[in-house]
Amino acid sequence: MTPSESVSAAKTKPACWPARLVALLVALVGVGFCFHTSFDPVILGKYNLRYFIALCCWFLIFTPCAYLLARYVFTPTELRLPGRGRMVITPLTKFVTVLVLMFVFAVVGRTALRRMREHVGLWTFHPYLQNAYRPSRADFGINRWGFRGEEIDLEKPNDTFRIFMFGGSTVACQESAFEDTHCRLLENQLRGQYPDTRIEVQNVGMPWHGTEHSVIKLLFNVQDFSPDLVIIYHAMADLFRGFEQPEFSKGRYRDDFGHYYGPVAGLIQGRQSDHYGFPRSTFLGFWLSDFRFDRVRLLGPEGKGISGINMLFVPKHEPVSIQHWRSLDAFERNMGTFVDNAQSRGFEVLVASQPYLYRDDLTQFEREVLLLGMACLEDGRQPDVASMKRGMIAYNERARKVAFERQVRFLDLEKQVPKSLDYFFDDVHYTTQGNVAVAKAFAADIIHWGIIPRKTQGD
Repeated sequence: MTPSESVSAAKTKPACWPARLVALLVALVGVGFCFHTSFDPVILGKYNLRYFIALCCWFLIFTPCAYLLARYVFTPTELRLPGRGRMVITPLTKFVTVLVLMFVFAVVGRTALRRMREHVGLWTFHPYLQNAYRPSRADFGINRWGFRGEEIDLEKPNDTFRIFMFGGSTVACQESAFEDTHCRLLENQLRGQYPDTRIEVQNVGMPWHGTEHSVIKLLFNVQDFSPDLVIIYHAMADLFRGFEQPEFSKGRYRDDFGHYYGPVAGLIQGRQSDHYGFPRSTFLGFWLSDFRFDRVRLLGPEGKGISGINMLFVPKHEPVSIQHWRSLDAFERNMGTFVDNAQSRGFEVLVASQPYLYRDDLTQFEREVLLLGMACLEDGRQPDVASMKRGMIAYNERARKVAFERQVRFLDLEKQVPKSLDYFFDDVHYTTQGNVAVAKAFAADIIHWGIIPRKTQGD
């Protein structure tokens, strides 16, 4: 048999077994996706409609396509060239070509994704703060200084009362539109109450930031703007910094929080993470998720998820009772340092407690939205709901203590926000209605205090 006849014979008998093996492997991977249970399942008591359609596409479209591609790759192909010549493309040539194309597409796709994130991403790396907003994102309400608020000048105009609010993600309200954030709502309410005074409220909160970050921002980002009033409330971010969570920290607990990398942990540990700082598995953990992860509902401020994501995955854990909070003393120290520095510069200070959803009688649906215990995961265990409630009470009481000892104003904001999903979409983050409640509480307290006319009119 001539080489040409051998090729023709090979073409009449495609390489079915390698192709079948590839299709079998693809199908077995798909079986792993079957071991996932959706929230609110409607099909087979396990899947929602969207996920069931995705499974059908995997087995009915993707798997057959993988078989056909593999059969083509593992079968020699004879090409007729001009002048009656022939060229045989061997399976090895096809296989190498496929690998090269996959590599090129991966590199191009990853580069394009990185550039897209650099263009549209809200965060940038900061050497001292870990993460900070990119300045001049007017679409998100971020001004040229990197604060979430209207554009302001460094020098404060006359007849202006300037407020800066410090905190973590519950102050930043990153998931909410700028006009719906409680800082913006507070600004509008105070402007309505004092029409003859220029009221400026600047939001310097940032996801992942705790008390230590606020001290840094007060000294190096805010003090030169000569605020009349600084508002600060923290608890949760400092609470979870007391844990040696392997996804976000390295080494033993340190009182300066130097063990906790938070949103830049992926950069330090050499793993992939999204722009929120969470591991990719948090969003893409569907494969064998019934055995690997616990699920969390992601409602978002409007109950529609965040950026199209409605569910997150957290590592399997054992809820346990926690009595001791490692970072509690460091929290008190940092809060005291913040207040001391603000007072020494002549700024009025308002300390507030941090609201939270935790109750003793949470429904099953409410328990399914609790996410931040993941940040407290240590040795496969994390605080149960009762412990998280006790922890928030303890940190809020330390905030009250700092305010009392330094004779600054304290607002028990935690008592002002009802503990229901009308006001929270997870442990501590606010819905649109929750932002309204927070803004009203701050506005009422500031108006009752009378600090604005006293400072601007010299009464």
